[in-house]
Amino acid sequence: LSSYMLMSDEELGLDSFARYVGQHAYITIPDGDNPGEQIKVVPEPVARPVTIYSPGNTCYQTNNGEYLIKFSWGSGTKRSEIDALRLAKGIYGVINLERSGDLYKI
Repeated sequence: LSSYMLMSDEELGLDSFARYVGQHAYITIPDGDNPGEQIKVVPEPVARPVTIYSPGNTCYQTNNGEYLIKFSWGSGTKRSEIDALRLAKGIYGVINLERSGDLYKI
């Protein structure tokens, strides 16, 4: 039990994407070698997995309500959701992909 008390949030498998400061939450999105910008988000995720075995989709809405930030495990398939959104760019009713990237590579 004491080992669990010494583990970080990331080691425990808790959400490590958002950093909480008081009543506010921030997500830092890295940009290559740059540390990235901090984006203020609504502290409670719009969506989060309830099971262990899932693609791990977690979504946060920006504080101004203009954007949705989605975190997901990649499946390794040839065609990804990102590819599909790029192909559908400009089609009415399809969300606009502003940017995408990998936080971690395994």
